[in-house]
Amino acid sequence: MRRESFAYTHYPMRFNRKNRKVYVWRTDGTVLEMPWDDIFFTLANVVEQWEVRGHKLAPDNITILETFALSYSDLLTSHDLNPATLRSSDKDFVRGHWEFIRRYMEEGPSEVSRQVQFCMPVDGRRESAKGGMHRILANFSGAPWPFLLMLSPILLLVSLFRIFAMRTSKIPQWPDHVEAACAVEPGDPYAIAGDADGNRIAVYPESAEAAGVRFTSVTGAKA
Repeated sequence: MRRESFAYTHYPMRFNRKNRKVYVWRTDGTVLEMPWDDIFFTLANVVEQWEVRGHKLAPDNITILETFALSYSDLLTSHDLNPATLRSSDKDFVRGHWEFIRRYMEEGPSEVSRQVQFCMPVDGRRESAKGGMHRILANFSGAPWPFLLMLSPILLLVSLFRIFAMRTSKIPQWPDHVEAACAVEPGDPYAIAGDADGNRIAVYPESAEAAGVRFTSVTGAKA
């Protein structure tokens, strides 16, 4: 009730590779705006869950003024946490998520577009009840049906509270100067949006087709 209800439906981030700035929606509704090259990224641990955090540092490059976390956290193996490890395992999705963002900012969308498997349809709108249920079930992807059946009362309760949180929270609206700085150029072949199920839809399908832009396919998804 105190954290997720009567708050915001989500807390978006924007990575603008053209002006090399990062925009982070704070919990109080204000926006943190930072140059990409000035952010100090590092790993952090919260109750055995690891995440990549970005720090805004003071001029002394020691004092942390503000921190934000990327939108993925997970367990990491001892192999991936070993400083002597030269190559991360294929289970290191925490740094894999970071690498996706880094390559987008440093190398451009053509290097990472095929990794996009779905788009959450929450930009400028609330999550639907169906979409919320999908996100909850995604946490148990691959689990046997007897196990899901046993958990169904709990999942239903969680879903109801999720719907309540969405209906009582405000939709974040970026300031006009951020919208202007991050406006999608007409005909951008990499511009995609999500439909009600999170399937990817090209904003400019003719441009995407002409540029040969494709995305990794998932079951039931539209290209």
